[in-house]
Amino acid sequence: MSSAIRRKVQRKFKMRGYTLKVEAPNEALSFLTHFQDAEDEALDLLLDEIQHQSLKSSILDKEPVHRVVSLLLEADAAVEESPNSSSSSGGLCFIDAFIIPKFRYDPVKKVFYEHTGRVPNHGDASAKATLYG
Repeated sequence: MSSAIRRKVQRKFKMRGYTLKVEAPNEALSFLTHFQDAEDEALDLLLDEIQHQSLKSSILDKEPVHRVVSLLLEADAAVEESPNSSSSSGGLCFIDAFIIPKFRYDPVKKVFYEHTGRVPNHGDASAKATLYG
């Protein structure tokens, strides 16, 4: 059974373009033991999170896999500790628009940067003319 799961892990990693060193499948298998009834979904989640990591190479050793596994196990433990806290708050979340940072777009560099100065409440004259004109 364990060899079949090991082959499945290696095959799915290879399908996503990753090559595993000797220790990496053991780390992935230790993660899958926490989810006996949903191994395929857990493995897909693990692969999705590894894909979001900034990796130097497509050859994975134990360290990047362990980092993602520990992150996922911490998230699972946090959900298990307070399963009712998110459902009791409902689906609405209010965000105060005056507290969040203001961002500006630089079209030359094509990046957003945080605007630290005061942002005017009213537009300039040309913006008002185009709005009402």
